[in-house]
Amino acid sequence: MGAVASVDQGKKFPVLVEAMSSDSVDELVEVHLEAFDGYMNAALGRGYVRAFLLWFCDASDGIALTAWLDGRVVGYVVGAPVGYNSRMTRDLFRVVLRSMVCRPWLGARRDIRAALSARLRLLKGPGGHHSVGLGPKGTYGSTVSLVGIGVAEAARGRGAGGALMKAFESEALKRGMQAMRLTVYRDNVAACRVYQRAGWDPSSAEAESTICYRKPIAGSLRCS
Repeated sequence: MGAVASVDQGKKFPVLVEAMSSDSVDELVEVHLEAFDGYMNAALGRGYVRAFLLWFCDASDGIALTAWLDGRVVGYVVGAPVGYNSRMTRDLFRVVLRSMVCRPWLGARRDIRAALSARLRLLKGPGGHHSVGLGPKGTYGSTVSLVGIGVAEAARGRGAGGALMKAFESEALKRGMQAMRLTVYRDNVAACRVYQRAGWDPSSAEAESTICYRKPIAGSLRCS
């Protein structure tokens, strides 16, 4: 992926967003573990989180961006066109298996068992790029999933999250995407508020523990 730069000039301490590189991944692993403490990806350990982030760096259609503030890595956002799930599940299957073998107690967690079962079903089903409609507001052809976004606790409230989301949308538009989607845990109330303030609409189809948000990409209809 080519370099992407976005600076929030409206802040006293500007945030720089650029393409993620393998050199910054180890620092981003720590950001992820802090931001998602207790959730499945973090519970699988540093090895899995590192492989997860690098997957988006290496995927030809992946979007992987890093936020810098005061010369330090403070956050990331990763995503890929809808349909990435089965490819990522297949590519990271051995990493997940190794993490589970090293942490057998995770098998007792209901949420992790459910997530692993869903991933196994993905391996059996069709993958690839496909479209997702946005309901009553219209149907858009190409949709990208914002799969993960994390900001270091020390940098929260300083514009890093907003800068990452703007840069992600800008990069998706460059790639011809027309809409974005994401899934967030229902109990992550703060994140839900952030997405709603940024113009994301909750989907009509919601799971027990998660909410799906969708948003058309500004300017995409003019580019189609």
